[in-house]
Amino acid sequence: MVVIDEAYGDYMDMKNSALNLINSYDNLIVLKTFSKGFALAGLRAGYIIIPKELFAPINKITNPYSITELGRRVAISVLEDDNFIKNTLNKNKEIKSQFLKSWKNLNISTTCDTVSICLIEHKNKNINLQKEFAKFKIGVVDGSTFKSLGKNSIRFRIPKEEDIPKVLEAFTYIDSL
Repeated sequence: MVVIDEAYGDYMDMKNSALNLINSYDNLIVLKTFSKGFALAGLRAGYIIIPKELFAPINKITNPYSITELGRRVAISVLEDDNFIKNTLNKNKEIKSQFLKSWKNLNISTTCDTVSICLIEHKNKNINLQKEFAKFKIGVVDGSTFKSLGKNSIRFRIPKEEDIPKVLEAFTYIDSL
């Protein structure tokens, strides 16, 4: 079996998806989620795409993480909104562009401009980026919890539109450290 996790697949062009291969291979399983692109992590919902031959055996598996009826209805609803992902990606790109500039001490790793997260590193290895952002009441994920990263790194999620000025203020201050 080949299992491909496309949790972040909604952020990429459909031509790059393993879904395009599903009818060519009888051993391919593609996993999708509503957590990332649809921002419904609390829903705890996802789905698999499999060849027809795998439906009967996979259907026998008991899932310990059953989705609620409300979750099913929300999932169906968002799948029916053809423009949701397109609009989300465009909004991500618009917001993210305001942060993707040349900073003196902050390095922002290159990711697709529509992806809502990025890795940020301060050139000074003694700076604790999570604590610096916390001073502005901005929640980020401490990079030192990831292998090969230090406290001068964070995982950053682009903010809501109304929070952009506050977050840019934080970036400007932290970049000056």
